Amino acid sequence: MNYIKIIDIQPSEVVIKIDTQTYLMLLSMIQPQEQNDTAEVTPDFLRRIVPFFMNQFYIWTIFQKDENISCVRETLEKLKNNKISNQKKFELGDLKLIHNSKSKKYIQIRQAWLKFLYSDDIKNCIQNSNKVKEDSKIKYIQSIIILQNELEKQRPYARLLSKYRKGFDEKPQTDTNSQIDDHIQYEEENSTCNQSYFSQS
Repeated sequence: MNYIKIIDIQPSEVVIKIDTQTYLMLLSMIQPQEQNDTAEVTPDFLRRIVPFFMNQFYIWTIFQKDENISCVRETLEKLKNNKISNQKKFELGDLKLIHNSKSKKYIQIRQAWLKFLYSDDIKNCIQNSNKVKEDSKIKYIQSIIILQNELEKQRPYARLLSKYRKGFDEKPQTDTNSQIDDHIQYEEENSTCNQSYFSQS
C-alpha cells in the first residue's frame, strides 16, 4: 500500500516518511531531471557564475552582524572599487586571489565564502528573485555544487573555466562579450537579494 506521512514542516524543508515503492518511483523521476539540469550548465554560462555569486556574497555580508564578516565586506569593497572597468564587477581572478593568498584578510573571506555557499541564503535569494529567469535559476542553483566542489581542490577555482571548455573554444565565437556583460550586469548580477532572504549572524 502506498503512503506518505508528513513528519515535520519547516519554511525551507519538509520531512516525510514514504513507502519503498513510492520512494523508488520518485527517485526514478528525480535522477533524469538532475542529469538534465547539470547538462544545462554550459561553459558560456559558467562565465556568469563568478560575477553573480561574488556579488550576492558581497550583498550577504552587508546583512550579517558578525564583526569578522564586516571586515570581509570592507575587503570586498576595496576589491570592487579598485576595478578599472565602469561596471566594477567581480571577476574569476578575484576568487583565485582570495583562495590562493595567505593574507589574514583573504583567509577571513574564504571562511565567510564557505559559510555563504553552504547556507540556505543564496538558494533562497535565487529562488525568490524576480530578475533572474526561471531557466537561469536552475543553472545557478546547480552551479552552487560546482563552486562547493572547487573548495576541495588544492588550488580552488584555478581552472574553473578551462576544464569545462573542452570542445568549446573551437566553436566560432561572435563578438558579443559586451552585450553578454550588459545582460549579466542588468538582469542577473543585480538580482533582488535582500535582507528578507538572508539570515543574520
